[in-house]
Amino acid sequence: MATVTPVFQPLARLNDRHPVGEEAFARIKDNSARLLNAGAFIEVALQLKLLHRIDLMLFEAALERLMYPPPGKPRAFHLPITPRSLLRRRRI
Repeated sequence: MATVTPVFQPLARLNDRHPVGEEAFARIKDNSARLLNAGAFIEVALQLKLLHRIDLMLFEAALERLMYPPPGKPRAFHLPITPRSLLRRRRI
């Protein structure tokens, strides 16, 4: 069974490549544990109106990572979530 999972990519300053944060992405892990990029599922998620659930999962994963960061990781994030998800009143 495929599952949606958060992935954290480092963000670095260009002049010295020093890590300054991370960007959270949603990826699908397929049955063979390969990670598929967003292009493989984002259009379907939009059509099925599931994008807000993916955004919520990313938001919660980023909050947890901010509260309990891995050693040596910066505590700044970029979250590519949709504005519409921020306006939703309920979790579904």
